[in-house]
Amino acid sequence: MVNLKGNKSNILDFDTKKELINKYFKQNLSFRDLSKTYNISYSTVRRMCLDWEVYGDESLISKTGKHNKHNAKIITNSKVPKDKKNRWT
Repeated sequence: MVNLKGNKSNILDFDTKKELINKYFKQNLSFRDLSKTYNISYSTVRRMCLDWEVYGDESLISKTGKHNKHNAKIITNSKVPKDKKNRWT
């Protein structure tokens, strides 16, 4: 579900996600009802519940902005010619 211009996405914190999961499994609320209550898409609620069944509480922790795809250090003063060579020119 795409946000219209000027609308912010609704990002839930860990406690709210845990509350959502508890309502789904203990109160037997549907994905549709939960999506309306928390103002998030049906697919997001479904994915959170199914992921929680497989991975537990770790799946509810937001990983946005917490990782770096480039784990290797950038070499600036290397004596190896390959490190200084620009491959794209």
